[in-house]
Amino acid sequence: GNLAAGNIILINPGNNFGSLALSSPNGSSVNVSEANATALDNVAVNAGALTVTSGGDITQVASRTVTVGGTATFRAPTGNSITLGNSGNTFNGAVNFVGIGGNLQNVTILDTTALVLSSLTLNGNLQVTAGGDITQSGPLIVNGAGRTATFAAPGYNIDLGTAANDFTTVVINSGGGTGADNVRLYDVNDLNLANTDI
Repeated sequence: GNLAAGNIILINPGNNFGSLALSSPNGSSVNVSEANATALDNVAVNAGALTVTSGGDITQVASRTVTVGGTATFRAPTGNSITLGNSGNTFNGAVNFVGIGGNLQNVTILDTTALVLSSLTLNGNLQVTAGGDITQSGPLIVNGAGRTATFAAPGYNIDLGTAANDFTTVVINSGGGTGADNVRLYDVNDLNLANTDI
């Protein structure tokens, strides 16, 4: 599907797309639901908010990008994963990952700019790459045997100081750039730091 210009509201729970391309240069809201797994083609919501609700995993078609001017929210059923790791993705507002009925499994996100992460609890791994500072607006819980949270923002700050954060293993990469690369990390209990470069 490919719809352009203003608001896009496609929230029938029976929707089924092969891949989904969305273009809304001037709209304030793009809200799409799909009954099955969702593969995102190029998505451009220049000024507004994006909400994607899927009946399975949310992924991207190879070499395609997601650009959102406002808040981006991605919703998938418990046990499913959200993978938005393509080069060129740009999220200018907060990003929310929501498990429907329980926790998501894995989340991967790449953002060319600074990234604000909302509250998130996973049953698997978290991988975050940003071309600016990484911060949070709520607790991140990636805790359990074999679970790893990876944060990469070379040359930028990583500020994960929320008191309720709970990790098992954290990988940090903020070194190697030309700007500030300070890191603040809080965890409620024991923490394993692996492969950290500041």
